[in-house]
Amino acid sequence: METTKNELPQNVKDFFYHLSDYLDTKLLYFGSVQRSDYVPGKSDIDVDVFTENEYSLMTKMQHFLHVSK
Repeated sequence: METTKNELPQNVKDFFYHLSDYLDTKLLYFGSVQRSDYVPGKSDIDVDVFTENEYSLMTKMQHFLHVSK
């Protein structure tokens, strides 16, 4: 799903919005963020990213997250 069942904090929504925009692809959310057992600030947020070129996408993510290879 491109949206979450549970409300995310604004800073988390902003992060994922900017990531999706930077990668120029949709992010699909799954796991507890889509269920009633999600706990804000404690549960992880599972995201799927689909791409035609995983190497290019990984390079973009490294740049976005400011991490080295």
